[in-house]
Amino acid sequence: GYPTQKPLPLLERIISASSNPGDTILDPFCGCGTAVHAAEKLGRNWIGIDITHLAISLIERRLRDAFPGVKFDVHGTPKDLEGARDLAFRDKYQFQWWAVSLVDAVPYGGKKRGADSGIDGWRYMASGRNTVARCIVSVKGGENVSVQMVRDLRGVIEREKAEAGLFITLT
Repeated sequence: GYPTQKPLPLLERIISASSNPGDTILDPFCGCGTAVHAAEKLGRNWIGIDITHLAISLIERRLRDAFPGVKFDVHGTPKDLEGARDLAFRDKYQFQWWAVSLVDAVPYGGKKRGADSGIDGWRYMASGRNTVARCIVSVKGGENVSVQMVRDLRGVIEREKAEAGLFITLT
């Protein structure tokens, strides 16, 4: 779904032609992870690098969906409360995208920064036979979290006619 994304069969052909099983493939700008997906599928070791937590969480989900039980290490994402606080302090948008990914939600408006109308992400859930419920995700990482923010989320849920809301905070 990304403008620069390449088809998986193309990356498989390139990796097959230029490496052997057990070799290591490096993708320094892995975006949605097509090259690391192809490398894993073809029995290559791989290293994928990206700077956004949105991309990293997308790649993690992609690999786990395609290869159940796959094992890999992710470096640079929060692993504990201290790491989450550090990320929130350094870059509130990266923290927001990381937090949204923790609940398998989709960031609102892609990766755009700016006003979000009270919506940081959408989580879609099965709500019955052949129906899908929408859950609005709101992320607050600052030190001034208040009950008014929860009230604001309720107003957004009503405005958007969503079935639920999820408030994620870090104080």
